[in-house]
Amino acid sequence: MSEKEPDLNQLVNYGTSFPAQVQTAGRQLAISAKLSQELERRRLVAILKWTDHLEAVNFLSKRALDGELIQRFEEQWPWGWLSQNFNIPWSIELIERFEHRWSWETLSKNTALPWSLDLIERFEHRWEWEKLSGNTKLPWSLDLIKRFEDRWGRLAWENFSKNTGLPWSLDLMESYEDRWSWQWVSENTELPWSLELIERFEHRWEWKKLSGNTKLPWSLDLIKR
Repeated sequence: MSEKEPDLNQLVNYGTSFPAQVQTAGRQLAISAKLSQELERRRLVAILKWTDHLEAVNFLSKRALDGELIQRFEEQWPWGWLSQNFNIPWSIELIERFEHRWSWETLSKNTALPWSLDLIERFEHRWEWEKLSGNTKLPWSLDLIKRFEDRWGRLAWENFSKNTGLPWSLDLMESYEDRWSWQWVSENTELPWSLELIERFEHRWEWKKLSGNTKLPWSLDLIKR
């Protein structure tokens, strides 16, 4: 057998033992995961033993919780803190389950909710619309804004003007030209900045704010213009 020719016996042995090695590695990983969970559980228990009841509940309210655990301690939770938790497996069903418990002002700002038109419509009379308008994770569109146009008050339009999650376009800006807070729009880095856009709303911009916006297509010609 030449030096470059593979040893068939070694290949056979390797191929035969490979599944066993995978199984062994899988068992080791499972044991490691269980140990990590157990260590985490002990760490939490140790921390909670040294805190009073209120602090313990507040601490837990920021961690991953499911509906059963939430229900088990329903009377104890600080619902304002729970409403801002990013680690809860949020769903329409879960929100409905505790509809009268949530802090809807806080919930309206939570970017971890499964935002959709269905979700917004389902709790239309619950949302704090001023807070909702500043949430970058809603499925924003011109149609969505129009759909709830009667809900948006003055403060909502201020938050819209700051919102970097809106699908900013010339069409959107023209549609509500008289409602934007141009001070905040001038600072918004997510607009589709161009010379055309700047010229279109030349008499609307807050130029001091505009001059500090790093996303404009700055050039010597633009400054001279």
